[in-house]
Amino acid sequence: MSVQAHFKVTHQEADGLGYTPVWKVVNYTHADLVGGTVLTIPIEAGTHVLGVAHWTKVAFDNAADLTVGDVQDADGYITAALATPTTINDFVFSLGQVGAYGVGGKFYAATNRIVLTFTADPAAGAGQVRILMSGVEA
Repeated sequence: MSVQAHFKVTHQEADGLGYTPVWKVVNYTHADLVGGTVLTIPIEAGTHVLGVAHWTKVAFDNAADLTVGDVQDADGYITAALATPTTINDFVFSLGQVGAYGVGGKFYAATNRIVLTFTADPAAGAGQVRILMSGVEA
């Protein structure tokens, strides 16, 4: 699993307001899944997660459904109905979607984790999780 942060200057930052949203990018393969079905990504206290995206780079076999949420709500960002991890180049972004955090994201006052869960243990596949956030980690 590899983690990167991509910084982009916003109009607010350019105006001196100090608001800097960033993408935390996590590339992973089926071998990174704990117990064969779960990937967790830590989120620091004081971080506002604005949205989460998932991109299937290499199709996951034997993985009928995929959800992305946090410790409190397993599909708060991406519900199983939105993602198709068995299809290469499937891309879904939580912003404006039906998940509990689809509108406005979620502010984490305490440390938490983004949790990606497959319903079955894939033997092949690779994906990317992108977390749009601001706050402590930004």
